[in-house]
Amino acid sequence: MTTTHAPRTEDEIVLSTSRKFSEPSDCTPGEARAYVRITLTDWGAPAAVSRDLQLIVSELTTNAVTYTRSPQVEVSITLAGREASVSVSDCGPHRHLTAELAAPDAEHGRGLVLVEAFASWWEQRESDDGGTTVVAAVPLPDHERPSCPSTRRPA
Repeated sequence: MTTTHAPRTEDEIVLSTSRKFSEPSDCTPGEARAYVRITLTDWGAPAAVSRDLQLIVSELTTNAVTYTRSPQVEVSITLAGREASVSVSDCGPHRHLTAELAAPDAEHGRGLVLVEAFASWWEQRESDDGGTTVVAAVPLPDHERPSCPSTRRPA
């Protein structure tokens, strides 16, 4: 796990960290949610932003675990300027993702619809290793933007 602090302007704090989950399993989405919650709490992000990104990372991580059989999933969290974002990368074969409504009786197929509903924007791209990276962001309210990160590192 790495954490970087690189201010771009006087009033913009940039924080970024990532964690690799080796041998992802059904437990990985919960571990990713906890990682996002602990990190954003440590950084002083608003609770609503943390809740939204926890839901988003859970959906994206579930997709990576369920559909790619990737030997590793990487979750990145970034807080920059007026938004917070998460990205989930896998090593599985690249796939084109679309947010489409599932049939009412379908057990799966709503994750990206939720991501689209909660994120201000999201995108996908082929990762360097041929897998898929999905990034989603939510806005930070001006009056609740973190002003100074703590020095504690997430576990």
